Amino acid sequence: MKLKRLTEAMLLVGLGMTAVMEAQAANAVEGQFIVKFKNEAECGKGGTDAAEAGATAVQTFPLIGAQLWETQGGVSSEPMREQVSQNPCIEYIEPNYFIALDAIPNDEKFPEQWGLAKIEAPAAWDVQNSSSVIVAVLDTGVDYTHPDLTASMWVNSKEIPGNGIDDDENGCLDDVYGCNVTKLVQGSDGKTYFSGDPQDDYYHGTHVAGIIGASGNNGIGIAGVNWSAKIMAVKSISYLGFANFTDAKTSDAILAIEYALKMGAKIINASWHIDDDDEVESLREAIQAAEQLGVLFVTAAGNRQSNQNIEQYPQYPASYNLNNIITVTATTETDELAQFSNYGNVSVDLGAPGTEIYSTVPTDYKIDKDFPLYLPFAGTSMATPFVAGVAALLWSKHPDFSYQEVKDKILMSVDPLPSLEGKTVTGGRLNAKKALGSETTPVAVCKVLYNPDNPMDVLLDGSGSYDQDGNIENYQWIISNVDDVKGEVDSIPVGKTYNITFNRPGSYTVTLNVKDNSDLTGDTNCAIQVPYLPVSDYYSCNDENNLVKACISAPVTQGDVPLTISLDGSLSAGQIDGNTDSVTPITRYTWLISKCDPSQSEMVENCYMSPTIITDKSFSYTFNEGGTYLIMLRVDDGSNGTGIHQIMVNVRDFKLLPYLGGRIWKDPIETDIATKIFGGISVNGGNYKSLVLLKLTDEVDIKGRIEAAPEHVGQQADIVVWADYLLTLESDVIVSFMLDSTGVPLSWDGYWERLVSFIPNVTLQPSQEIPLYHGKFVMPGTLGVRFGYRLLSLPKDTGDGLISSEDSIIIDIE
Repeated sequence: MKLKRLTEAMLLVGLGMTAVMEAQAANAVEGQFIVKFKNEAECGKGGTDAAEAGATAVQTFPLIGAQLWETQGGVSSEPMREQVSQNPCIEYIEPNYFIALDAIPNDEKFPEQWGLAKIEAPAAWDVQNSSSVIVAVLDTGVDYTHPDLTASMWVNSKEIPGNGIDDDENGCLDDVYGCNVTKLVQGSDGKTYFSGDPQDDYYHGTHVAGIIGASGNNGIGIAGVNWSAKIMAVKSISYLGFANFTDAKTSDAILAIEYALKMGAKIINASWHIDDDDEVESLREAIQAAEQLGVLFVTAAGNRQSNQNIEQYPQYPASYNLNNIITVTATTETDELAQFSNYGNVSVDLGAPGTEIYSTVPTDYKIDKDFPLYLPFAGTSMATPFVAGVAALLWSKHPDFSYQEVKDKILMSVDPLPSLEGKTVTGGRLNAKKALGSETTPVAVCKVLYNPDNPMDVLLDGSGSYDQDGNIENYQWIISNVDDVKGEVDSIPVGKTYNITFNRPGSYTVTLNVKDNSDLTGDTNCAIQVPYLPVSDYYSCNDENNLVKACISAPVTQGDVPLTISLDGSLSAGQIDGNTDSVTPITRYTWLISKCDPSQSEMVENCYMSPTIITDKSFSYTFNEGGTYLIMLRVDDGSNGTGIHQIMVNVRDFKLLPYLGGRIWKDPIETDIATKIFGGISVNGGNYKSLVLLKLTDEVDIKGRIEAAPEHVGQQADIVVWADYLLTLESDVIVSFMLDSTGVPLSWDGYWERLVSFIPNVTLQPSQEIPLYHGKFVMPGTLGVRFGYRLLSLPKDTGDGLISSEDSIIIDIE
């Protein structure tokens, strides 16, 4: 492979600085944990404190009753975590995970704000064009001096600006427009406070704020969803001064939520996600506290992968099952699902415009000082504030509404889109005009409940259906093929629930139609898979406690698409007959192969797609799509005995590489083009990711894919690869190297004309695979890898012909 000598590059540049970039590249802050104790009634007064565990409590979170612990010296602290987690007085201990922003920069200026027209905002403005509720933007801060934002900033009337006193005693000093929970300052009394200056040091928060509430009808710039708003800037994310890296932690997000609730926010906009698949309990509790105070939490579905299903790969806070969360995916100007956007038919509620979104940026935008005050960007980060903005309009029109009524009104008023059907809860895109109107159609919700005693028996429950007033009067169940159903079906079944028994295994659809008291109707399809096989108890092949032994034999359990494996159940065995001491024969083999959610795989119903059912003893099966699969074998013997065994199979799909963007390195700015670049690293056969933490013992595979712009297809180009190292955070020194055609790392000074080719003189195709590296690393450290192509028809020294990924593949090696 071309990167076979990549590890030598790490040796050559002297990479002895794992601590330097851990604050960005790892999934969590090294040596920090969020810890919550149980109450005294549950465990008494003898709980472990931080000192006893060899740690220091550096922050408290009154909102959720937890503490932030830091191990002394910041050393690796997993043993401490394991020890503390065994204490009966600890409710939970979890890493202080980093947070990732959900935006994709786009430098091309757009003269029109197509997103406002798409959601029919002009028509909505005839009803309500400004808001009085406070919208807290939890982000990189907001440029409150921006000429299009100053009039829409929330102002803390209880604080006297610049007097060095915490006048309102909220723990944040001189917080006129909001708070910066990432920075501590000293007050005139000598005490330490959070800074009251939430100025944006990046761009992200200002861009989000402009979508929500850039001043309208003022003769300059753009218009927000709200012409005038009350935007509370809560800075919980800081720019690190290097590439697109930001410093964002779970602990800061919790502090930001606490501030927003304390200061009266009704809506929280969170255009970010936890940079790990684990369900973070502390953040969930903070958002749940917001729910108890009647606050709506609007968050991004994320864009970590190209069209990633977050039911399969959960992402938080989007995947929390909390009533006050609205999760938003991104749609295009042609109403397609944005290619970078995550989706999920359970966790993602609706779509909103999220590509080429023109909005405000700070006056001293850090990526390039020559940028104007307005720029287009893309991402679910940009889609989320459209929804938060409409929620603010709606709540201002109906101040008596609860957060649930605001949420329901928005979700019931979407424009249905074929591109979102089955990929979001509503199957539609935000419509401001309808949300502020009077009539909304009811939402049909179908839940499928399986009978564990009869795998062909299913109960369909429609009681979760709702309309604006909660008045669903009629439920009808429409069966696509009555011949599949046991018994006679003479009429259309009615009622909130419907019990149905099928004649044979298979995949079925039953349509639920609901009607409210205004004769408005809504419908949904219930996807059913029978037989349903409960798999709450899994037995290994050698478990002698299981009377009937199910056993799956498979030579491999991971690989690349298309992956073919041989599955054999012949080692399964029935019960021992007590009279003859003989083993009863297996009379039936039932295999279930399903693409599942790895974090919720205890029930087949949690798989996000219908399973395949096979009844052979042994067979070969080919996986043509990437993902994690559950393979379950159920065997039955002649004495009514049953055994179950499962294995998991990881299938990597080169097509599911994370989207890294595509850029031209022109001077003085980068310009977006149609080229799309994908790339990622797979660790131990897992899915490809653009940011990983791994160990020296891990097996990795790094790949890239270039989808060249149509005007570049057929041209000659060199494929180029380079990597950057950040030596110290304080000095902002970057060490760069490039790879030549033999994979040898060479020092690079950043001049385009001296960037050597990795794969020379290739003819660009519409889609080009770039194998980068396969194997193990031999030395710890952190690197960010970029790659792309340089057109041979253009000069080397300007960067005009150099197209690369906008984002790096970030690899942190312990």
